[in-house]
Amino acid sequence: MFDEAMGCLVHHAFAGGAFFTVNLSVDYRSPGKLAGRGGTSPTLRVEARVVGSERRKVMVAAVMTDGEAAADGGTVIAEANAVFLRMRPEVAAAVGKIAAAATD
Repeated sequence: MFDEAMGCLVHHAFAGGAFFTVNLSVDYRSPGKLAGRGGTSPTLRVEARVVGSERRKVMVAAVMTDGEAAADGGTVIAEANAVFLRMRPEVAAAVGKIAAAATD
């Protein structure tokens, strides 16, 4: 979930480039619920923010809570930090061709 949420943030905040995850570290803070009564899935919330950028690197931090925002008293389940790297244009083009060929 962290990689997906953080990757979406980077994709939207830095439009016009393709990025990949270089590093993702997670610190677990509290157990999360697997299912509620009657087998219902728990609601989890991931909030991510860009904490810095340098040349082709983007640094992102995120927090996962039990559905409520951490600022509103939600229980912090885990925190993550990640580094994303913008692909060079020629690499992004090659990856795009491979992906297109795989869907044909």
